[in-house]
Amino acid sequence: MYLNIDNVICITSSECYVGKEKSGDHACVIDESYYIYYQGENKSRHFDRISKILLTGMSKLCDKYNLNMEKLKTAGIYLGTQYSSCNSIHTFDSKALNDSPLSVNPIHFPDTVINSPASQLSIEYKMENENFTISNGLNASLDAIGIAYESILSKATEIAIAGGVDEWGKIQSYGTQCKKEVAEAVGLVLLEEVKQDEARQKSYIQIISYVSENVKKDCILSADIISEVLRKQIEENLKDSKQKIEIFVSSLLDETDEKHLFEEAVKKSGFDIELHFNNKIYFGATGVVEVDKIYKKSKLDCSFQILLNLNKSILSCLIISRNPPVS
Repeated sequence: MYLNIDNVICITSSECYVGKEKSGDHACVIDESYYIYYQGENKSRHFDRISKILLTGMSKLCDKYNLNMEKLKTAGIYLGTQYSSCNSIHTFDSKALNDSPLSVNPIHFPDTVINSPASQLSIEYKMENENFTISNGLNASLDAIGIAYESILSKATEIAIAGGVDEWGKIQSYGTQCKKEVAEAVGLVLLEEVKQDEARQKSYIQIISYVSENVKKDCILSADIISEVLRKQIEENLKDSKQKIEIFVSSLLDETDEKHLFEEAVKKSGFDIELHFNNKIYFGATGVVEVDKIYKKSKLDCSFQILLNLNKSILSCLIISRNPPVS
C-alpha cells in the first residue's frame, strides 16, 4: 500500500435518493419526476429506467459539489447493484419470445447486460479509468465503496465514484425474500486522497478499513466469527479502541434472528459498541444509503461508525469516521 502518511482516503461528496412512493406490492419506488427529464449530453441516446435513475443521481452529485468532467475524467467507477438491468433484460427477451426476434428494437440491446448502467455512466461523463459492476446482493454498494477505497490505496486510481442503484419490478418481486420494507434507491459518493488537516477542517468522512468475510461455520451463521471479525478490525485499525463505536447492521434476516446474532457478537467482542438495526432494505444500494445518512449528519455521537452488511454467509465491514483521534 502506498498512501502518504500525511494523507487519508475520504468521502468528499455524497448524493442519495430513495423511493418514497408505494407501488402495487410492498416496495417503495422512485417517482418518475425524479429522472424523467434526464436527457444527457447526446439527446439521441437511449437510456433505460435504471440508467436514467443512476445518471440523474450523478448529475445531482456534480451540480451539488461543482464536479466537472475534467476532474472526473480519471475517476474509476465502482457500482454496486443486486438486480442491475434485469427489468430491461426481461422486457427485451419477453418481446423477442412472445412476438419475434425481429420485433425488438436494437437500440435497446445495450440494456441487456448487467454492467449497462455503469457503462452508460462512464460514456456520459467520459470517464476513462477502470469500471466495475459489483452484483452480489445486499452487500453490493458497501463492497463497491470498499473496493474503490482499496483501488485508491493501491494507486490503481486517484479518485473514484462509488455507490449503488437498484429498481423494483416483476423479477425482483419473484426473487426477493425479505420481511422488511424494501425500496428503490440510488446513491453515489466521491472518494479521494486528501491531507489529514483538510479532512478535519472540512469534516469529510474518512474510510478507516474495509473487509469482507465468510461468517458461517458448519452451515450456520456464527456470532463467534462475527465477533472475531469485529475484534480484529477494531484492534488493527482503531488506535484508541476505548473510543465509543456505533455499528449499523443491514441484513435480510428475520428481525428477531438478526438482533440475537449481532447482539451476541457485539457482547463477545468486548468493546463499547452502540448497535443499530436498519429496518429498511434498498437491495444492492443499501450500503451507500447508510453511508449517505452518516455523511449528512451534522454531528456524530461516536468517534467511529462500522457498517455491516450481511448477505447469506458473507459479512462486509466498512469502518468510517468523521473525526478520528489524531495519531
